[in-house]
Amino acid sequence: MPCAPDPDHPTRVMKTSAEYSPFPVDSLCRSPTQKQKSKFKEIAAEVLSSNKVACLLLGGGQGTRLGYDKCKGSYVLDNKRGWSLFDYIINRGKTQGCSSWWIMTSPMNHDETLAYFEAKDYYGLGADSFNFFSQGVLPCLSASSSSNPTDYKVILSSPSSVAFAPDGNGGIYNSLFSSGMLKKMKKEGVVSVHCFSVDNVLVKPADPTFIGFCMSIGADVGNKVLWKVSPEEKIGVMAKDSNGKSCVVEYSDMCDADKNLRDKSGGLVYGAGNVCNHFYTLEFLERLLGSEGGVDSAVTYHIAKKKIPYFDGNKVVKPETPNGIKLETFIFDVFPLSNKMAVLEVQREEEFAPIKNKDDPSGKVVVADSPTMAKEMICALSKRWILSQAKKKKKKVKAALDKLEYCEVAPTISYEGEGITSEMVEEVLKRQGDGEVSVVFE
Repeated sequence: MPCAPDPDHPTRVMKTSAEYSPFPVDSLCRSPTQKQKSKFKEIAAEVLSSNKVACLLLGGGQGTRLGYDKCKGSYVLDNKRGWSLFDYIINRGKTQGCSSWWIMTSPMNHDETLAYFEAKDYYGLGADSFNFFSQGVLPCLSASSSSNPTDYKVILSSPSSVAFAPDGNGGIYNSLFSSGMLKKMKKEGVVSVHCFSVDNVLVKPADPTFIGFCMSIGADVGNKVLWKVSPEEKIGVMAKDSNGKSCVVEYSDMCDADKNLRDKSGGLVYGAGNVCNHFYTLEFLERLLGSEGGVDSAVTYHIAKKKIPYFDGNKVVKPETPNGIKLETFIFDVFPLSNKMAVLEVQREEEFAPIKNKDDPSGKVVVADSPTMAKEMICALSKRWILSQAKKKKKKVKAALDKLEYCEVAPTISYEGEGITSEMVEEVLKRQGDGEVSVVFE
């Protein structure tokens, strides 16, 4: 029997978590071998080559923690290239031939997002390759003076306007239906959807391994996970609900005892961390939404404490600390409705570098999930790719790579380590001789 949710984190305000139990490890595909990956890629080849896989990018959120007030996908990583999150994600997807893009925005950034893609000339894919639709919004609330933890007041953004915020990534379902995008997917021959968040700079759009794995077992929903580095890591985990259905339990809905529970080998029992990287068959989405297009009975409203600008009587105030809450729906709340779910474990250092938090102003420490951490992960991964091709000069190349402050292999060159040439290895050695501290291959 799991512990009750922590009363200090009342994240669910409409219904509480059902009882949950550990997700069986033998139901995971853990770190597939190269042979397995090749098999999965073969299975996915037809749907990818015929453009039957839609890449669905969740880009409607606000960069509150990042301190960025524009559409988050336009955030530029301050490295030697100066690419935005959109640049990394779309260009990496292009290497897989993906030209079926569906971008979920919000009313707060919809027009700005459209203008951004137009200025980028739609990455050379043409405007018809991109479909933009907006998620819904919910009012921002502040706690009242009442002792009732669910008693809130609406925050005003002006004397006559309510402050609104995007309704969370769970808003994707209703908005897909209401915008007509679900019907359009059907009309264009889409059979599978790969969905992911805009803030992960290492995400692999149209991942043939993931798509092929889901197809190989006949799954209607799939989820990529990575193993938590510690019990305290603030990501939800795969579990089973009281009906034996696959689900995700948010970290704030678990007590410390469950978070710290370990198996005989010392691994975390609740360790399969959710990173917002999902697969759906179009058939599942059609069944989920039906003719009415509603999933209100399947989703839960969650609380997120945020810094929310408010009107104080004569001006708008931007608070320095969280002053209210935003209500959000979570994309994974519909997982228990899946008839067969696929769960694939991936490696953090290869696929998960989210940009959510500001860098430390002093620069003395590396903040988790910050731009600096993302750059370090891009650099480390690129160095590993180059070193793997270093044959007889491995020690010499490693020494040269260690001396480089920054190294990057652009997504336009390599999707997951392929395409590294001997000329690139030689370039690294040359840079060492020239005293250069960075190298970018693009």
